Amino acid sequence: MIIFLWAIMLIGFVFLVTYALAKKNKWLIISSAAGVVILLGIQLYSYKSYSFPTFVETVQLNWEVSLPEPSALQPMVAARGGLQGEGDDYTIVEYEDPASINLVSQSVAWSDRTTDNEQQVREYIQSLRDNYELEEEASKNLTTLSDMLDKPYRFYKKEHADGESFAYFLWFPEEGRLHVLEYNHQDLLDSMKPSMKPKN
Repeated sequence: MIIFLWAIMLIGFVFLVTYALAKKNKWLIISSAAGVVILLGIQLYSYKSYSFPTFVETVQLNWEVSLPEPSALQPMVAARGGLQGEGDDYTIVEYEDPASINLVSQSVAWSDRTTDNEQQVREYIQSLRDNYELEEEASKNLTTLSDMLDKPYRFYKKEHADGESFAYFLWFPEEGRLHVLEYNHQDLLDSMKPSMKPKN
């Protein structure tokens, strides 16, 4: 859509410049160029806003989980790339406002900590360690999360219809901290963010 709009504006610009040159009107040329630049800027900004959603918007789109805007985000592990964002993600989401904490507590049908869901998360954490060379901070936070699994927490798992993609949501309401671990199953990643690199 944006390419079509650019093409229309380019054609319009060429027409205006041709007309202005024929009339030898430099102010018409300048104003035409300025108008096209402004319109392109608006279109580019709109495209960027649409193409790069926020973390909250991504969670809503991918997992149909509605979260309030967080006080802070800490991307710990990021190995998603390609057109569909395939790969692994681990993000710590922090909330300070009591109203937001309450909204998160009501956002999904949370279940209590069980041996089964604890084991699922531990296995996923181990798979991250086995498959990637983690940066020091990411490794440290995964160790912290592993230790926290012995404490009470709220758990929610969302799976995609493909039977492969899933997300674990671990909610610690007293701390106002949500741990989101995601696995999007697609083809091998085209690119990696710096915090994760595949092991050779």
